[in-house]
Amino acid sequence: MDSVLYNAATLGNVSFLNDARNNELESGTDEYFLKQTKHKNNILHLAIPRKHFEFVEEVILNGLISKQASDELFEQANKDGNTPVHVAAEVGNMDMFKLLHDYVCGQTVQKEGKPVFMMQNIEGNTPLHVALIHANVEIAKLLIETHPDLVYVTNTSKETPLHLATMHQPIDVLMKDKKVASLAYLDMIKVLLEKDSSISCMGDTT
Repeated sequence: MDSVLYNAATLGNVSFLNDARNNELESGTDEYFLKQTKHKNNILHLAIPRKHFEFVEEVILNGLISKQASDELFEQANKDGNTPVHVAAEVGNMDMFKLLHDYVCGQTVQKEGKPVFMMQNIEGNTPLHVALIHANVEIAKLLIETHPDLVYVTNTSKETPLHLATMHQPIDVLMKDKKVASLAYLDMIKVLLEKDSSISCMGDTT
């Protein structure tokens, strides 16, 4: 990835996207928008943590690039094995995550026959694992509702989403409103238990 594209993604420069698209139309390819950094981050990996909603929307929804290229952006994993969906699950911005979620569901984006939401990073974590690790409850709930099979996936530490839900508490929220946050997390654990009644005890993760 060149510095111009990198800066556009990190700054959320939508006008640059349109100018670059005009150049790509002449070459008949979308390859420029698929380039990655040395850490294998693509433009979505870079824009999502900075919450550049309009930039991401322009890339995936407004016909900037072909559907095939958009799908490939979602499938690309960085050096940690994280797809843009993993990154969004970590960041915790619900509007951003839902934008990606709705696109993936509408396009049935898959890699090697596996839905993007089921993809695991180098630690074996799916986007659901990541959302729970970072206490992003609403994102976790959405994933459980739309992709219930995620509750059965274990990571390389043999942890299921239920394990992670009981291990990680939303500390920043608890400091503001302990009662509300506690109820939200108890509700999350209840949902996970209902989805996976086969889990009867915590595994030893030490």
